[in-house]
Amino acid sequence: MSFNSFLFATNNDSLIFNEQNRKANNTFISKQFDATKWNEWQLPVNYKDIKQLVCGAICVVICTGTSDLKEKFFYRDVWFKLKWNENLKKNLKVKKIFVNYSETIIQLENDEIIIDNVHSNNQFVESGIKFIACGPVSNHYIVVDKNEKIHYFRGKNIIEQDIDTNEIKEPIKCIGCSGSSDIVVTTSNKMYGHGDNQFNVLAGVVSRDKFSYIKTPFEKESEIVDVKCGYYYTAVLLRNSTVYSVGNNTHGSCDLYSPNTAIPHFTKLKCDLFDNNVFFTKIYCSSRGIALITNKQEAFLIGEVVYDLQQYDGTINGITSYTINNEKNKTIHKIKLDNGFNDIAAGGWHYIIYNNVNLNGRKSLIYFENNLYHLSKENNNNLSDVNFL
Repeated sequence: MSFNSFLFATNNDSLIFNEQNRKANNTFISKQFDATKWNEWQLPVNYKDIKQLVCGAICVVICTGTSDLKEKFFYRDVWFKLKWNENLKKNLKVKKIFVNYSETIIQLENDEIIIDNVHSNNQFVESGIKFIACGPVSNHYIVVDKNEKIHYFRGKNIIEQDIDTNEIKEPIKCIGCSGSSDIVVTTSNKMYGHGDNQFNVLAGVVSRDKFSYIKTPFEKESEIVDVKCGYYYTAVLLRNSTVYSVGNNTHGSCDLYSPNTAIPHFTKLKCDLFDNNVFFTKIYCSSRGIALITNKQEAFLIGEVVYDLQQYDGTINGITSYTINNEKNKTIHKIKLDNGFNDIAAGGWHYIIYNNVNLNGRKSLIYFENNLYHLSKENNNNLSDVNFL
């Protein structure tokens, strides 16, 4: 198995386009895959040159570390290079890329934003950008500037929409974007929501014109590490490794043991495969699926993307995996990230397993930090020389 490839899984027939539709919709997902297993695809560049790999609703975008912007972006099919608009071409490096349902959002090192290689937004060059947030199936994106102000943009329009954020008083830690709603988490562990609450993605809060406070069962329990959103559900990972989710539950992304298609309140995610030694460090969301990575480089995938893998049990390219269905016909797929693979990217209806070189230098430190926290929460009489405060 070469590091210059990645593994791809999907079960969504909408990713299989005939030639006419693919050209008309500018869609470039290969038709050559098997939905019952992990498929191996070759990378268009050496894996060591990849600065960032991001999945959108139905695409994969790769950014290399080269200085020429023409060389940075590739979409899967014959892996063509994204043609750079000569009117926007500048001698600047790309800082980060983001992909939502229909746009590629490019953040340059001077905090100028390029949308789909056509529209340029330089309103943050002076104020600076703290971070940009979107989801693989969101129809919008959010910019948080370094003054903690939230800027909301929908579609390719570079004119922001006015959303009331007066209720948010603390610095913003992270944001999750679903199809038409958003979740903001502050440094004080409070949560705020904006949107239509379809499928209860905002835990019952309907707030179309402003961000409103959402009372959660985990505000005082443990620090929120990250929040991610599928099409119409929200998932939260806490520092103590607990996962809570709310909203669409068609494939078990909120409650594996409930027949309900929508969960009305944040519920602790439980699974028979999660033993006492499982400690989650990362969370990803597809449209109606969830991916969790542990401190032992195991991954648990739940929901629609792995649904057709239900009969698959074995090893592919050095990755050991197996899938089970519980009594409610909800699918859980467990894999061991090894043989060079160390990370997952989640798209709208697909997952990619690949070698993230950005993690290689930090792997030991991340492992130490997560295990130290986990250890500090246990009663261990063997640590006579260590006191946890």
